[in-house]
Amino acid sequence: MFRSFGLLHAASVVLTAFIANERGRRWWVWALVAAFLPVLALILVLVLPPPVQAGRPGPAPLHCPTCGRMPPGNARFCPHCGSSVHPDGKIVDISKDGNP
Repeated sequence: MFRSFGLLHAASVVLTAFIANERGRRWWVWALVAAFLPVLALILVLVLPPPVQAGRPGPAPLHCPTCGRMPPGNARFCPHCGSSVHPDGKIVDISKDGNP
């Protein structure tokens, strides 16, 4: 009985380390955690979102073609000149005549 438990425990540690490595995490840290808490480590490595990579380029900031300034990310209108921001990312100037 203890032999099968040892094999199951070792398999859990290896599986947790493999999954952690595939998801971009440090496999040796997760293997160490799985050595002490095998079931919890396996559940956590499966549930946690992938880590954020430092230096990874995000979406380019949107600049207003009318005034050249950058409106906030979720703005519908440029706070500097009043141009409308469309959902597709284009900014259309409606401040002069009211029509896009």
